[in-house]
Amino acid sequence: MRVLLAGGVFRLSPKQRSERQSAPEVLLAEGLRRCGVDVTESPLEDLRRPLLDKSFDLIHVHHLSKAALAASLSPLSRPMIFTEHGMPNSTSKHLQIARRVIYSKSSGVVFLSNNESTLKLEEFDLDSNRTWVIPNPVVLAGASPVLRTLQDHQFRMLYVGQLIRLKQVDRIIRSLAVLPTAVTLEVIFHNDELLVELTALAERLGVLERIEFSGQLSGMQLVQAYENADVLLLPSQHEALPSVISEALLTGLPIIASDVGGIPEQVGDAGLLVPPDREAPLHGYIEILMRDYRRFAAAAFDSVPRRLMVLSPEHVALEHLEMYETLLSTRT
Repeated sequence: MRVLLAGGVFRLSPKQRSERQSAPEVLLAEGLRRCGVDVTESPLEDLRRPLLDKSFDLIHVHHLSKAALAASLSPLSRPMIFTEHGMPNSTSKHLQIARRVIYSKSSGVVFLSNNESTLKLEEFDLDSNRTWVIPNPVVLAGASPVLRTLQDHQFRMLYVGQLIRLKQVDRIIRSLAVLPTAVTLEVIFHNDELLVELTALAERLGVLERIEFSGQLSGMQLVQAYENADVLLLPSQHEALPSVISEALLTGLPIIASDVGGIPEQVGDAGLLVPPDREAPLHGYIEILMRDYRRFAAAAFDSVPRRLMVLSPEHVALEHLEMYETLLSTRT
């Protein structure tokens, strides 16, 4: 089987990829190769391959993009699979038209969560027989789950992600101003768009000395950050199935995150869900988790074996391979 896998991460050099946590598309490509699939990686900027290249049995495009639109409009007779990796709320007329074209033309659609499936099946009037729910694979090399207890007077909060409006990191910083001084925050990021603004906010609120802006971490440095934390916070406005939550949970770390996308299915009993509203305060939820910390920490720890199986690249690759074979068999 010859598969063209298109994704944004494939524009990066091997060195650039090694400096980040492995993206879902990369882990899928590696898992499929271990299953004997001939995989060609393609950046989303390359429109020729998804549109006109006849050398592939099927094409799988990740992310809403011109490449996804090109693949859906291709005159070639081969299955096209689409994974959006998001729950966009853009009101752009052109973007909404493009999404409808892509979903209507796709031979198969992969949703990352049951919630995404429910919403998009209705939004795009999709045939459920050509949709699959498969979570992103996650690998956190060197991590060991820890059954956490609060044994000292410090409570260490952690944020991992981009410093952009969507992530609403300012909500975490504002919570520090009304929480005990023993509560601290580490911020790990690879996009510093709002770093100056967030630093100024922290200074204005008098909490800058309780925040460590660590920049980009990967590998064992990131693993250690998860293992040293008491809770991961992700109060985003929108999300699909954020890998940082899966990574944190693989170390047994409880979660406080927005009630959006697939996050409720990720978190389960291992944390608390908060409103995505920017104005909704977080400190009350943090205090609840601190008071009942043993329960949330135990739930996170106990869930690790199941998560390791479901999120492994091997398991996810086999689910994709079954989908590919199903779609190819219907063409014969």
